[in-house]
Amino acid sequence: MKLFYYFIFIFIISIAYSQNLDESILFGDTNVVEKAPELKENPTEMERVGLSGRIGSALAYSFSKDYLEKNVGSESNIFSYGIDGDLFFDVRLQKGYKIFSDLWIATTYNGSPVYKNLYNPVTTSNEILIETNEVTLKIKEIFLDYNLSHIAYFRIGKQFLKWGTTYFWNPVDIINREKKSFTDLEATREGVWGIKLHIPYKTIFNFYSFVDFTEVQKVENSALATKLEFVLGNTEFGLYGWFKKEFYSVYGADISTRLLDIDIKAEGSISYGDNRNYLKEEISTFNIMGNNVTITNYTTEKITNEWVYRLSLNLYKGFEFLNVKDRITTMVEFFYNSHGYTENIFDSELKRNFAIYNGLYVPNEYGKFYTLFMLGYKDLFISDLSLSINYLVNWTDYSSRLSVGFSYAPVDNVTTSLTTYANFGEEPREYTYTKLPLGITAGVEMRF
Repeated sequence: MKLFYYFIFIFIISIAYSQNLDESILFGDTNVVEKAPELKENPTEMERVGLSGRIGSALAYSFSKDYLEKNVGSESNIFSYGIDGDLFFDVRLQKGYKIFSDLWIATTYNGSPVYKNLYNPVTTSNEILIETNEVTLKIKEIFLDYNLSHIAYFRIGKQFLKWGTTYFWNPVDIINREKKSFTDLEATREGVWGIKLHIPYKTIFNFYSFVDFTEVQKVENSALATKLEFVLGNTEFGLYGWFKKEFYSVYGADISTRLLDIDIKAEGSISYGDNRNYLKEEISTFNIMGNNVTITNYTTEKITNEWVYRLSLNLYKGFEFLNVKDRITTMVEFFYNSHGYTENIFDSELKRNFAIYNGLYVPNEYGKFYTLFMLGYKDLFISDLSLSINYLVNWTDYSSRLSVGFSYAPVDNVTTSLTTYANFGEEPREYTYTKLPLGITAGVEMRF
């Protein structure tokens, strides 16, 4: 019933608010503030239907540690290739109405079967999964944009929300399920089902709310997220709230500003208790026929009656070099998780599989403290050739990942790339438990 009254309230406010909106004075195009949908000057203008997309193909080869140490042959290495693409269907109607969908299809092939050990908590045994071919067809986004007199803007359907300001980690983003991947930082991500409301007011503030219907069978079990954004001078602020029945409420804030030619963005979330589950290890000792037998059992637990907070800080600066603006770009981002694991959950195959199988492991957020370093250089040696170096460090277990990539764009909308990945640290840790310390990926992507 609370959600019902919430919709009625918003509807009444929208009708009562009769002031026409001048969208040209809304906030600028930033990661924080989203403009209201663009309105057409001529109401008789024809509708526009757009079809665009991207398609990419990649070939990957990963070297095992045993092969690099010359203990085995190349049969321990993993070779795979695949192709994936997004098909964007965009219908722009008059006066800001819109239909959009993103259909994603991917197919991959592994030259040799990949054997995965999965822990089955029901039979308390390991199962072997053999994967060679995978074909995936998924609707990542499909939604309608609707507005009431250009005062309240609704987005209805499956959608990906830009929630938060920092680049790799977004502690305030409790909504989106799919997180960024270190190996494909610019990949499109799957959205969630729900209704988003956006009410802008001149240059003073933007108000957003989102009702999340994902995996909900009863409306009262929906989650409600809210966001208020406002500007003071050259600094943008955001306040967040996330609420769901029988879950801990989460609150957050973000800030985006510029100081000494450095773009500074930060955000953080806090809750009294944690909605994530954690791995709990229980060790029991029994005396059987005069012999002590130790049995280890793994279960899940929640953090209760404690403040849980997560913070991220992003610093970005571009440098002019050889008369090219922002030819060199640098970025560093820090992430702190107050209740990240301090023990190693990868030191036992049984423990690791239980954690992964039950969703207790969140990649790149498993430990307490992380840092991402990024360096970019465009027009390297020749025009349209770029270099990127990214380094991700887990300071809790001192494992890390490095990527060094070259990309070449001979024409607009066509990019070829060659990237080398390397994992560092003792085994087994977060980035070393796969025992694949080195990999090479070559790819080509076309957009239309």
